[in-house]
Amino acid sequence: MIAASHLIAGGAVGKLSRRAWIALPIAFASHYVMDLVPHSCFNMLPGAGAYWGPVFGVLGVSALVAVTFRQHERWVIWAAGLIACLPDPLDHAQPISDWFHLLPGSYCLTWVHRNIHCDVTLTHCALGFVTQAVVVGIALWVLTRKRKASR
Repeated sequence: MIAASHLIAGGAVGKLSRRAWIALPIAFASHYVMDLVPHSCFNMLPGAGAYWGPVFGVLGVSALVAVTFRQHERWVIWAAGLIACLPDPLDHAQPISDWFHLLPGSYCLTWVHRNIHCDVTLTHCALGFVTQAVVVGIALWVLTRKRKASR
């Protein structure tokens, strides 16, 4: 999935759990779960498709900040959103991935991350975009709903 989908879904994890010690590891794990869902990335599109990823990344960050700016637990939401995006740069961004691969067990996470993707083919791109839109829609609903008062 694109980073914006991971960011917003991770933010929803932060909103639901409200405690960083719970939210952050679950948000990190959510990246792997979301990559199991059939999806496509913008770099699959011919022509200018690769340029849409950063556009949606900026829109994702803007949406997360806008809907959570006045929420009490916003720092947990934002941190969980960022943590949910982390597996991609750990695997693909130099020199971060080089440093990450010095850690024990990192190659196991990299192997899992690279082998669980359920990308759709170019002919089935609509399915991939719909699944990402559904994930983002549900996450935005979680982020914008009011919490019931505790008793």
